Amino acid sequence: MRAPSRLLLFAALTTLACSAPAPAPAGAAPPTTSPPPPSPVTVTVVADAPGRSAADVERDVAVPLEQALSGVAGLTGLRSESHSDGATLVLTLAPGPVAAARSAVLEGLVAARRALPSDVAPALAPDLAPAAAVRFVLGGALPATELHALAQRLRDDLARIPGVGAIELCGGRAPQLQIALDPGRVAAYGLTLAAIVASVGAGLEGDARPAPGLQARLAARSLADLEALVIKPGEPPVTLTDVATLRVGAGPPACDAAEVGAGAVVLGTVLPRREVDASFQDAVQGRLTAAQSELPVGVALRVPSWTRVTLELQGEVATVPVAARELALALKGARRAYLQADTGVPPGGLVTADLLLEPGEPADGPALVAALAALPGVKLRASAGDELARVTVLGDELATATRVADELASLARKLPGTLDVAVRRFMAPEVAIEVQRERLARFGVADAELRAVLVAAVAGVTVGALSLDGASLPVRLQLGDMPAGRGARVELLGALQVQTASGPVPLSELVTLRLEEQPYALLRLDRRRAVEVELRLADAAARAAVQAAVNAELRLPPGYLVRFE
Repeated sequence: MRAPSRLLLFAALTTLACSAPAPAPAGAAPPTTSPPPPSPVTVTVVADAPGRSAADVERDVAVPLEQALSGVAGLTGLRSESHSDGATLVLTLAPGPVAAARSAVLEGLVAARRALPSDVAPALAPDLAPAAAVRFVLGGALPATELHALAQRLRDDLARIPGVGAIELCGGRAPQLQIALDPGRVAAYGLTLAAIVASVGAGLEGDARPAPGLQARLAARSLADLEALVIKPGEPPVTLTDVATLRVGAGPPACDAAEVGAGAVVLGTVLPRREVDASFQDAVQGRLTAAQSELPVGVALRVPSWTRVTLELQGEVATVPVAARELALALKGARRAYLQADTGVPPGGLVTADLLLEPGEPADGPALVAALAALPGVKLRASAGDELARVTVLGDELATATRVADELASLARKLPGTLDVAVRRFMAPEVAIEVQRERLARFGVADAELRAVLVAAVAGVTVGALSLDGASLPVRLQLGDMPAGRGARVELLGALQVQTASGPVPLSELVTLRLEEQPYALLRLDRRRAVEVELRLADAAARAAVQAAVNAELRLPPGYLVRFE
């Protein structure tokens, strides 16, 4: 899940059986049809909160936003998901004008700013019409970075079409210059991450007013210039290559994609704004058709139709390239297919992936289901024809809600017609960082300054750009490969130096570091903690049986609720 916002939305595909109506009696009045009920309005809010864990985001961002937005007129439902570095909130409001609903939510966001950290600025997501989206595939025998560059140029071209609200790309690799710091060397030279980040940033932009002991310098114009950058004066001076390895490589994608049996691709989705008319799709299709003749030899641009099958990947196949190779063996080239998945999931987590199948055997055909079931680490999560149900356990304590969800799942597995049950746990072993605020005050360290150090240490930070071979590459600075043992990782993180009013001190003096199972995503529904249980069922009768069994046999602690959706 981020996995990339990592809000998971699921839709069941149902088949409507139609039969010829019986003839009306002679003289009877013609039948009348009632207009469909008006649809509720949904408004999505996104809030970036870099450097914060899911628990921090929930406490500092999601909960204050929920409190501020709970008074929006017409609010009927509020769902939030907190993950590392940000939160997503989806508000459901009573039917009415969309513009008025978005204006009311925007007013709530303005009021919420006072209760949020200074570096968090929530915003409304674009008002989109996903049903009118146009999808395309860009692929060919090119390196992933070149494929990414072509997709970016195509996206910039498509963005000029009136009515485009968003363009999502999945796949390819963005090239970047990677500076991998050696934590041991950084600590041995007594350097702080803040000083290294500042020095590299100044070296990329030029430094007319250098730090004491350093000469003024021009901006680094080559990789050699950057490698020779002095980050600590002395005899001899410490250069960047004394503490880091520099290389040009491909950055990790937030979303990865491949054509099954044929290698990397970029999958694109052009999403219109809600108010566009039918001419929007014609305009996008026309531009994609024109772009086909402008692509390099060997690169193909297709606008296919497909059926979506949701998979869950675990273990060794929990990456798109490996899973695509396994799926190629299972599908045996019978039909063209693509695989895409968010890749910002911590190690050991489950990866939810979409298998996109072009026309051929039905997505829920027995041959395909059997082939998928035979793959180790691949589980069919949803396909056309399934009866899908989501049951949510609501409560205040995450551990208690999770225990209830496990009991509910165990009960559902025993019932006939239950094809699969999954409790949506978003947990992974991570380094927990607890900030000791009284120590920050004693050493005179600002919270924002410490958070910048933690971002650089844990997630990496972009410090500027360097022009190489005519292209501007972002420069990404991060800690290099840490030891395999997580205990050693904690030790090295703790030894990193942080600049304080009284001089550099180890990070361990300002924070408490420990290893523990931590949530990398926290779900809340209507301002309460929530744990979801997803059910894949044979039919509606199986759904009714599960609901009856849960109502009759599941014992809920006081104050806890179970909601079927």
